[in-house]
Amino acid sequence: MVDFYSSPLRYFTSDRLPDVDPDLIRRLNIIRHFSGVDIKVHRAKTDILNTNGIECPGHEIGKAVDLMSIDPYTNWEIIMSAISAGITRAGIYVNEKGHPRFIHLDVVPNQPGGVLWVNVKNGETPT
Repeated sequence: MVDFYSSPLRYFTSDRLPDVDPDLIRRLNIIRHFSGVDIKVHRAKTDILNTNGIECPGHEIGKAVDLMSIDPYTNWEIIMSAISAGITRAGIYVNEKGHPRFIHLDVVPNQPGGVLWVNVKNGETPT
């Protein structure tokens, strides 16, 4: 078992992310541990559409988060650590200049796994 509390990184708790599923919080802490990155949550539970206009039911039920993008190399570390933590659905969203803005991770049940998407366009769904 990983001792998250002896690490210099701040780890997530249900107090800090009250609307996020406890299993997803556990996975976020594993991602921080494996990547060594002080990841920051950009958006957790929300009732609004994501920036591309596609609804993500995962946010509404606390099974999805968007992490702040840092740089392409760090994003790679986060994605690889997410896979190690058992995350099977991830998306990278970029701005109009092509720079990564945030990384979407979810554990939505009854959705296809083994999925990584980049900047999904309006009306498309990740499959």
